Amino acid sequence: PASGIAQIFRLPKTVDTNNDGVAELTVTMQVRTGAAFIASGNSLVAIVDGITCRVEGSLDLNTFNAAVSEVIPHLGTGTVPAGYVFKTFRLNPPAAPARKGFLKVSAVIP
Repeated sequence: PASGIAQIFRLPKTVDTNNDGVAELTVTMQVRTGAAFIASGNSLVAIVDGITCRVEGSLDLNTFNAAVSEVIPHLGTGTVPAGYVFKTFRLNPPAAPARKGFLKVSAVIP
C-alpha cells in the first residue's frame, strides 16, 4: 500500500494451466525477486525482506483450505519494475468440478 507502483496485482482469470480441458482460477502478481513460495498446508508462503506473503484457496469463502500451486511459466505480461518478477498461482481443481472458487493473497509485515 505504501508503494506508488501501479498494477502490482493483475486481474485474476481462468486458464487451462495443465492442459486437461478445464480452466482453473489463476492470479498473477508481481513479487520481489527471490521470493520462493513453499507449501504450508494447502497454502503457499514466501518470506522476502521480512514480509510474509501467503496465497490461499477456497471453494466457499468460509474456509481457505483448498489447495493452490504455482503455475510455471507465469502468465504475466508487460514489464515489472527492477527487483520484481511475475508469479502466477492457481486454485487446484477439486476431485468434483466446482462452480466457484476463490484465491486470497495476503502480505503481513511484522
